[in-house]
Amino acid sequence: MTDDRLEREWTRWLEQRTVRLERGDDLGVERQVDHTLFFNRRWHAIRAAKLIAPTRAVRVLRTHDRPRWIVEASCTEDLTDDSVRHSLEFMLTIARVCRGTYDGFGAPVVRL
Repeated sequence: MTDDRLEREWTRWLEQRTVRLERGDDLGVERQVDHTLFFNRRWHAIRAAKLIAPTRAVRVLRTHDRPRWIVEASCTEDLTDDSVRHSLEFMLTIARVCRGTYDGFGAPVVRL
């Protein structure tokens, strides 16, 4: 994984963390977190799904546009900095190894 990509995602997270804290999000509470990756080739998406599946629920979706394949990975986790960094490192590594692009993650706000 490139350090630049991790730094960009980490900067995005720090911005999101600020917004979440302003909205009263309790980042230590577990909630469903959904990660999205894009792939141009089916076998790259399938390979990524197989690597992700031991730790997260995975869906592989086909689109009619480019990129053709979307991998959605979901799990229950908190949004502490350590958890977010671990997930970012994992997903970015999967994207790199499987020739895909990591698009980011989404999770609901859980109020204090």
